[in-house]
Amino acid sequence: MLHIPMSFCLSTNGFVYTLLSANRPNDIITDFHIDLLSLTETWIKADAPPAIKRDIAPAGFHVLHVHRPAGGPTRGGGLAVIYRDNIK
Repeated sequence: MLHIPMSFCLSTNGFVYTLLSANRPNDIITDFHIDLLSLTETWIKADAPPAIKRDIAPAGFHVLHVHRPAGGPTRGGGLAVIYRDNIK
């Protein structure tokens, strides 16, 4: 088994929704050489186009996103994990 060092980061605020136009998650991943970025409070709405969810990650990364369950507060919530393509 091959062990490779990995960089991990967790953010616990709503910056994905509020600063999406600034491409902030991309900047964090690129500037700090992050391999896996976990985000809470993404504030991405369930009816947002798929492009919104994909655009929070730079090329060479995948995004997994879960919305706040229906029936909860109308604002906030959501989890995302952005990880390098080579992570299995």
